[in-house]
Amino acid sequence: MTFINLQEDIREVRKALSENDNNVIELYKVSVIIEKGINRIKNKKKAINTTNISLEIVE
Repeated sequence: MTFINLQEDIREVRKALSENDNNVIELYKVSVIIEKGINRIKNKKKAINTTNISLEIVE
């Protein structure tokens, strides 16, 4: 089993959401951060079984 630590991504998501009140810009920033995380996982060159990935934003 491969464990990917996304704590840095979570901090970036929180920062992006707190910087701007424009939801479109916030969601774009979040999507870029998530894409970076997915690319990092793909670059691991190992078989990764992902059963459940969720993103919860609590205001």
